[in-house]
Amino acid sequence: MESLKTTATRAAIMAAAMPVFVKRGIAHTRVEDLLVAAKLSRRTFYKYFTSKEAVVAALFEAATEQLVFAMEQARRGAPDVPLAGIRAGIDIYLQFHQVNGKVMREIIELAMRGDSLLFPRRRWLRGELVRIFDESVTALDGRKVDPLVYHALLSALDGMTLELEGTDPAGELARVRQIAHLLVDRVLGLPTTSELPLVA
Repeated sequence: MESLKTTATRAAIMAAAMPVFVKRGIAHTRVEDLLVAAKLSRRTFYKYFTSKEAVVAALFEAATEQLVFAMEQARRGAPDVPLAGIRAGIDIYLQFHQVNGKVMREIIELAMRGDSLLFPRRRWLRGELVRIFDESVTALDGRKVDPLVYHALLSALDGMTLELEGTDPAGELARVRQIAHLLVDRVLGLPTTSELPLVA
């Protein structure tokens, strides 16, 4: 078990690293940049992390843990709304994108690579999200939907965010949010009055 000092130091390095990754991008950030931001020596840094990628993996782990926790909280907070956790999850995920911009795109791309330190956590996250989808839909109407349907919805959300151009982040994210919620409703056969958005 980690000591409080170890936990605090790791958390401090991660907190200092995130703004650096957001500003410079993961690919262009060097360990030296993280040392300056965290005000640490190289030796101290390497006591807690083996590489820059290990810091990214730790940040990804913390963010995914928060996402799943928030979705579970939303479910418990609205027991009469079975899809509350799913809807909250979509919104939180998109808020991550709004706040962290380009770095989120890099994280998604890294997490999809089988040789990445983020890949095992991505598999864990998708398993948790599929579980939440399954439990929510079962609570809604008793259906047991093929898990690949949920994987397809998650992949669609990832795909939409990878297509963001960054010219109008708030407007683009609002579009993605609208389409993501609509896709969930349509794919799960839920009643909706919304139509698919058209282009002029």
